Amino acid sequence: MKKWLVIMAILLVISTVTGCSQQKPADPANQTQQDDESKKEGNTNPDLTAKLKSEQSVLSGRIYEREGLVIGTIIMEKGTTTEVAQALAQKYLEEIKIQYPGKEVNVQVVADDNNLANLNFKP
Repeated sequence: MKKWLVIMAILLVISTVTGCSQQKPADPANQTQQDDESKKEGNTNPDLTAKLKSEQSVLSGRIYEREGLVIGTIIMEKGTTTEVAQALAQKYLEEIKIQYPGKEVNVQVVADDNNLANLNFKP
Protein backbone atom coordinates (compact mmCIF):
# COMPACT_ATOMS: atom_id res chain seq x y z
CA MET A 1 0.00 0.00 0.00
CA LYS A 2 2.80 2.43 0.94
CA LYS A 3 4.65 1.58 -2.27
CA TRP A 4 1.50 2.28 -4.26
CA LEU A 5 1.10 5.76 -2.64
CA VAL A 6 4.73 6.65 -3.43
CA ILE A 7 4.28 5.67 -7.09
CA MET A 8 1.05 7.71 -7.32
CA ALA A 9 2.74 10.74 -5.72
CA ILE A 10 5.64 10.54 -8.20
CA LEU A 11 3.25 10.26 -11.16
CA LEU A 12 1.24 13.20 -9.84
CA VAL A 13 4.37 15.38 -9.57
CA ILE A 14 5.56 14.38 -13.07
CA SER A 15 2.19 15.10 -14.66
CA THR A 16 1.95 18.46 -12.88
CA VAL A 17 5.42 19.54 -14.01
CA THR A 18 4.92 18.51 -17.64
CA GLY A 19 1.44 20.02 -17.77
CA CYS A 20 2.69 23.40 -16.49
CA SER A 21 5.69 23.51 -18.80
CA GLN A 22 3.72 23.61 -22.05
CA GLN A 23 3.98 26.86 -23.96
CA LYS A 24 0.89 28.99 -24.13
CA PRO A 25 -0.24 30.33 -27.51
CA ALA A 26 0.69 33.94 -28.29
CA ASP A 27 -1.72 36.48 -26.89
CA PRO A 28 -3.10 38.54 -29.81
CA ALA A 29 -3.53 41.61 -27.57
CA ASN A 30 0.13 41.40 -26.54
CA GLN A 31 1.19 41.10 -30.20
CA THR A 32 -0.77 44.25 -31.05
CA GLN A 33 0.95 46.10 -28.21
CA GLN A 34 4.36 44.98 -29.49
CA ASP A 35 3.46 46.16 -33.01
CA ASP A 36 2.39 49.56 -31.65
CA GLU A 37 5.66 49.91 -29.72
CA SER A 38 7.60 49.03 -32.87
CA LYS A 39 5.79 51.77 -34.79
CA LYS A 40 6.60 54.28 -32.05
CA GLU A 41 10.29 53.37 -32.22
CA GLY A 42 10.42 53.93 -35.98
CA ASN A 43 12.43 52.31 -38.74
CA THR A 44 16.13 52.28 -37.97
CA ASN A 45 18.66 52.96 -40.72
CA PRO A 46 21.20 50.22 -39.89
CA ASP A 47 23.99 51.46 -42.18
CA LEU A 48 23.92 55.06 -41.00
CA THR A 49 23.48 53.96 -37.37
CA ALA A 50 26.54 51.68 -37.62
CA LYS A 51 28.56 54.51 -39.15
CA LEU A 52 27.45 56.84 -36.36
CA LYS A 53 28.40 54.36 -33.63
CA SER A 54 31.89 53.99 -35.12
CA GLU A 55 32.59 57.71 -34.70
CA GLN A 56 35.18 58.72 -32.10
CA SER A 57 33.69 59.60 -28.68
CA VAL A 58 30.23 58.22 -29.58
CA LEU A 59 28.91 55.84 -26.93
CA SER A 60 25.58 55.11 -28.57
CA GLY A 61 23.19 56.46 -31.14
CA ARG A 62 20.55 55.72 -33.69
CA ILE A 63 19.23 57.14 -36.95
CA TYR A 64 15.58 56.31 -37.56
CA GLU A 65 12.45 57.49 -39.34
CA ARG A 66 9.12 57.92 -37.59
CA GLU A 67 5.96 59.51 -38.96
CA GLY A 68 7.74 61.41 -41.74
CA LEU A 69 10.47 62.75 -39.44
CA VAL A 70 14.04 61.42 -39.54
CA ILE A 71 15.69 61.52 -36.11
CA GLY A 72 19.33 61.18 -35.15
CA THR A 73 20.08 60.59 -31.49
CA ILE A 74 23.72 60.63 -30.42
CA ILE A 75 25.11 59.95 -26.96
CA MET A 76 28.72 60.99 -26.55
CA GLU A 77 31.42 60.41 -23.94
CA LYS A 78 31.59 62.49 -20.81
CA GLY A 79 33.59 65.65 -21.34
CA THR A 80 32.68 66.11 -24.99
CA THR A 81 32.79 69.78 -25.95
CA THR A 82 29.86 71.64 -27.45
CA GLU A 83 31.95 72.38 -30.54
CA VAL A 84 32.64 68.68 -31.19
CA ALA A 85 28.98 67.83 -30.59
CA GLN A 86 27.77 70.59 -32.93
CA ALA A 87 30.17 69.48 -35.68
CA LEU A 88 29.04 65.85 -35.44
CA ALA A 89 25.37 66.86 -35.39
CA GLN A 90 25.90 69.00 -38.51
CA LYS A 91 27.73 66.16 -40.28
CA TYR A 92 24.88 63.72 -39.68
CA LEU A 93 22.22 66.31 -40.47
CA GLU A 94 23.79 66.70 -43.92
CA GLU A 95 24.08 62.92 -44.43
CA ILE A 96 20.48 62.35 -43.39
CA LYS A 97 19.27 65.10 -45.75
CA ILE A 98 21.00 63.29 -48.64
CA GLN A 99 19.60 59.86 -47.74
CA TYR A 100 16.10 61.15 -46.94
CA PRO A 101 15.38 63.95 -49.42
CA GLY A 102 12.25 65.96 -48.71
CA LYS A 103 12.01 64.76 -45.10
CA GLU A 104 12.12 66.82 -41.94
CA VAL A 105 15.26 66.04 -39.88
CA ASN A 106 16.16 66.42 -36.20
CA VAL A 107 19.60 65.55 -34.78
CA GLN A 108 20.31 65.71 -31.05
CA VAL A 109 23.60 65.17 -29.24
CA VAL A 110 23.76 64.46 -25.52
CA ALA A 111 26.72 64.05 -23.15
CA ASP A 112 26.83 64.21 -19.35
CA ASP A 113 23.00 64.43 -19.33
CA ASN A 114 23.29 67.76 -21.18
CA ASN A 115 21.88 68.49 -24.62
CA LEU A 116 24.93 69.76 -26.52
CA ALA A 117 23.32 70.07 -29.96
CA ASN A 118 19.81 70.09 -31.35
CA LEU A 119 19.66 70.74 -35.10
CA ASN A 120 16.51 70.79 -37.21
CA PHE A 121 15.89 70.89 -40.93
CA LYS A 122 12.54 71.45 -42.62
CA PRO A 123 12.48 71.11 -46.42
